[in-house]
Amino acid sequence: MPIPLIAAALSAIAPQLAQKGLDLLSGVFRGAVNKGTSEIANLIQEKTGIDINDVADNKLTEAQWSQLKQFEFEYQSKLLAYRQQSDATSWSTSASPQPIAPAPATCRRRPSAAATRGCVVSSTSTPAC
Repeated sequence: MPIPLIAAALSAIAPQLAQKGLDLLSGVFRGAVNKGTSEIANLIQEKTGIDINDVADNKLTEAQWSQLKQFEFEYQSKLLAYRQQSDATSWSTSASPQPIAPAPATCRRRPSAAATRGCVVSSTSTPAC
């Protein structure tokens, strides 16, 4: 059965995980409750028997913290994929909707004086040798 993530607890989960050195898991639980965080919480419950909401209340034993470290190690590729997807989604919703184009040639750095000896250089064009 899926574990409901308690929104109030979510803000406490990430700092607790980070404090114990579980940075990858900590990053997963930063932000809002969504399908991905719920999926990871359910995977943790399934693989370790740990309810992630107990992390917020600091109810884990040292053995359970060790289990979470092992979980983070074993599932790091899945966690990284989720983080990249999550970061890309948050970036695309917060970034400018227009793509960034390369600077036009007239805006590029002008050559040094030594490189332009014998060339005609105007203030608005590139050197013509």
